Amino acid sequence: MHSLCGGKIIFSSYPPKLILICGPCRVGTTALSNVFAKAGIESHMQPIKSARRAKADGEESIPWRIGTKREEFAAVKETFGPKTEAEFFNPLEILLSNGYPKERLIVIPIVRNPNQALASWKRMWGKVELGRFAYTYELTFKIMEEAEKNGILTIPYVHEIIKDQEPSAIVKKLFKLVGLPSNHLTNNSWGEFKGSENVFFYDDPPERFVSGIKERGKYEYKDLAFSEEDRKLVESAPQLEVIYGIFRKLCESRLAL
Repeated sequence: MHSLCGGKIIFSSYPPKLILICGPCRVGTTALSNVFAKAGIESHMQPIKSARRAKADGEESIPWRIGTKREEFAAVKETFGPKTEAEFFNPLEILLSNGYPKERLIVIPIVRNPNQALASWKRMWGKVELGRFAYTYELTFKIMEEAEKNGILTIPYVHEIIKDQEPSAIVKKLFKLVGLPSNHLTNNSWGEFKGSENVFFYDDPPERFVSGIKERGKYEYKDLAFSEEDRKLVESAPQLEVIYGIFRKLCESRLAL
């Protein structure tokens, strides 16, 4: 048992290969993590973020038990933002500092076209603080670099890849890279998600979050409308496009597209 931001992280001496999917809020992390859940992989939804929020609010957190099904693989989704200090953290650093063996980790850092991500943030939370929004991209980039530096299998990913490519083809490539055997790949691994016994939640979504998030998460791409004002706002933080461009090229390279 290990300390986790006021909570507990629990795993065996030989834990499962843990697929860490992480990135800014509203960039497709739920859709991607649900692909693994639907394939029967034990999946955890924001245990670290939930523990940090609980600690900040003076509440008890739910212990994070990795490997509850005693299988070879497990997955976890963590997102960054949008506002409070508790929502900005490095999950890879936390896992490594708590003793999770790096050879049992797989990191899939994910970003989205910043215009689309900003539009989603504004639709969800109204006014967006650009500095915090940009920091989520910088943090995701840092995690990617840290994972690669540690020799961890790292698959940079952009949500737009399923706009340009057949989702089923992307899933097959991802599963092959991760090392998941073919028996985990089902015909509906990229269809609509309606909940699963494989998914573990650690808190309830904020009240202003989308209704029914626990039953949502279809692996598909939808364009969001954004204004000229939003476009200029993104352009005022040029690192956003730079980071997105790097991720896009790496994603296409790693997935051999």
